[in-house]
Amino acid sequence: MTAIEATYGWEPTTFSAVYHGKFSYAHYAKDENIWAVFPAGLRTGAPFYVMATFTKNAQGIENAPYQGLKPKLIVNHQDRTFSAKVEPGSSVDQYYWFEGTWSSDGQTLELQMYNKPGDKLDKYTLQLQGTA
Repeated sequence: MTAIEATYGWEPTTFSAVYHGKFSYAHYAKDENIWAVFPAGLRTGAPFYVMATFTKNAQGIENAPYQGLKPKLIVNHQDRTFSAKVEPGSSVDQYYWFEGTWSSDGQTLELQMYNKPGDKLDKYTLQLQGTA
């Protein structure tokens, strides 16, 4: 697969990207799948989705899906970082939010998870699965 950096040199872009990794969090998830999806590109203002499965969520539901919609992606292409926190007053109520860093070749994404109060939780390493 061609490195993302060679494709767009870390400039704002409109192509989509999908990353995949493994998700383990406290006693809620153990070795589950986690996906990070950038459907409208790696650029500020684009939507960002995280999809995962909780082995057993806080309500006791087994194999509970998690989908996080982050409508305001903020990207710093120079540092290869992004933040995806729902803005105060938004109609979207998300308990978790994320920040991330891409590797220099764009093949790996380090995804840092936070809770609503802003506590740093776990970090996940995801691999690029494809672009379009």
